[in-house]
Amino acid sequence: DDIVTRFGGEEFLIFLKKDCDKNDAIKIAERLRKAIAKKSYIYDKDNITVTVSIGLNLFPDHSKTIIDAI
Repeated sequence: DDIVTRFGGEEFLIFLKKDCDKNDAIKIAERLRKAIAKKSYIYDKDNITVTVSIGLNLFPDHSKTIIDAI
């Protein structure tokens, strides 16, 4: 039931189920961060590690529109 969408160049949004609580959202974000950091790539003999910055809206009910929530 979750939705993943590309928001900008290298920005993505993940909309979690309504019944997902704050602790679940934090666990999901941490699991995603670890999975991305675990993978490395080789480019022109250089080892490249990818990192991610994740922001969470833990109070989406305080937003009047989806743009406000983002």
